[in-house]
Formats: sequence, C-alpha cells, structure tokens
Amino acid sequence: MSPDSATPTLPSMPDVVSGEPRPPAAPRELRGDCPTPRRRNQRGHPPVPESEGPVLEWVQDTVWDQWKAVFFGFALVAALAFANTGWGWLTDLSDPGVQVIWAFFPIFGAVMWQLSRSHWCAAGASWVQHGKNWVSTYELTSIDFGIDGVKRVLRVADSSGREIRSLSLRDVQVNAKLWDLTYNGILHSLHSGKCEISPRALAVLKLENTVPASAVPARVRRPYFAIGFWIGAIALASFLIYSFVSDSDAPSQMLPIGVFIVVLALWASRRTIEQYRRDVRMAERMSSSRR
Repeated sequence: MSPDSATPTLPSMPDVVSGEPRPPAAPRELRGDCPTPRRRNQRGHPPVPESEGPVLEWVQDTVWDQWKAVFFGFALVAALAFANTGWGWLTDLSDPGVQVIWAFFPIFGAVMWQLSRSHWCAAGASWVQHGKNWVSTYELTSIDFGIDGVKRVLRVADSSGREIRSLSLRDVQVNAKLWDLTYNGILHSLHSGKCEISPRALAVLKLENTVPASAVPARVRRPYFAIGFWIGAIALASFLIYSFVSDSDAPSQMLPIGVFIVVLALWASRRTIEQYRRDVRMAERMSSSRR
C-alpha cells in the first residue's frame, strides 16, 4: 500500500486551553526527559502567542546552565590563546597581545551568559516557539532539516508566513511532552495536503511510512553551498600548510591546524555527498509510490 493510499487515523488536536487530550508519545532522538519545571517560574522569556492558547510545556536554561555556558566560553578563549601563544598567555602578562587575550575573558563570558539566558523553547496546543519566533504547528507549509553550527535543526514555516529557521531538535525534544505537542501538529500539517517535507527531515523525524508521498517534493536541492564551503576550507588549510613549509619562522601550530582542517573538510564533504544521494533515493521512492 502506498503512503498516499493510506489514511491513518491521526490523534486529535488537544484543546487549546487545557491541552487535553494529550497526544501520544512521539519518536525522539533523545533518551532522557527534562519535564516542564513545576517549582520554578518562567523568567525573562520572549512574548508568547497568548492569543493561540497558553503555554503548556516549556524549556529554559537554569542559572547553573548559564554558568556552564560561561565556563565553556572561558575554555574556548583559553584554547585559542594556547594555540597562538602556548603558555605565554599565562606567564607574559606584560605583552599587549596577552593583555588583549585576557580582556576577551569577561567579554566572551558576558556574551555566553546572555546567549544562555535568552534560551527559550515552549509549546501550546497548536503552536511551538523557539526564542522569539513561533509557528502554528497545525498550519505548517514547509519542513526542512539542516545543521546550524553543531546543532541539528528543523526549519519550519506556516501559512501565515511565520517561520523558525533554527528549531533545535535537542531543545524541542528534551522535553518529551513539548515534543509530543509539536509532533502531533506536524502530522496533521503533513496530512492536510498543504505542507511539504524534505527527504532528510522525513528520515530524521522517522515519518517515511506515515506521511502521504505527495508531501515529499520530487526534486532534492543540491548541496552546492556546503560543498563550496568545504572547498574553501581546504584552500585555507592548504595555504596554512604551504606557509608553514615555506617559512621557517611560521608558528609550529600552523601545520597540525592545517592538516586537521583538510581531514575534517574531506570527511564532511563525503558525508554531505552521501546524504544527498540518500535524499535523492528517498525522493525517488516516494515519487514512485504516487504512480
């Protein structure tokens, strides 16, 4: 039976005020669960779409999470300082360059504190919000998957033109009930006939045998940008290696950094091409099921 010929019974949409009945558990990548705090109030979050119903589930960094982000920022600055000066940034405090490095510690710490403080993910019965942006989960028109830095993210848009360009899967799935609400809306949107989902998002969300084949576009975007980025990285790394070989006074760190970038770029390029081929095969399989 093709996906288009099956019309599964979808869980009902919860009441926008009470959130009942709650949708069934949705498949997640994460094993643990970070439920909505009941003994801690929300603090300093962006405005929520109260006209669409109250917040039912939410995730927000604690003060301890913010301090961990600051410590991570300190560690990153220290690692970069060591890569450039060795242990000189600890011993030669009279050097103006070292003083600049030390000035970066409080600056970077403050930035990491603020970034962690602004972390917010919430859901109502019919909407999901990440940071300042929110979408109506039952009126989605497009769902895509991407990588934002080190995060695996969904890129979603609804019929009113609202979009979330970086809906972190970890942020939205760490709270199981929050993800259940979001996932139920995704299912309804895909079966409405007005929403498209990319082959990669389809695989990540484990929806291959659930959604209509017509929801998957037959054409897959080629990863020109990603491949171009990694080619540029290889060119930069090659320059670092050449500079190290041709200049006896070049810093010793240039060679291992250059080699690392080349290896990383080659590995990432291969993964990108393999993923593109998998997406094409899935799109072709879904397309053939329409016939």
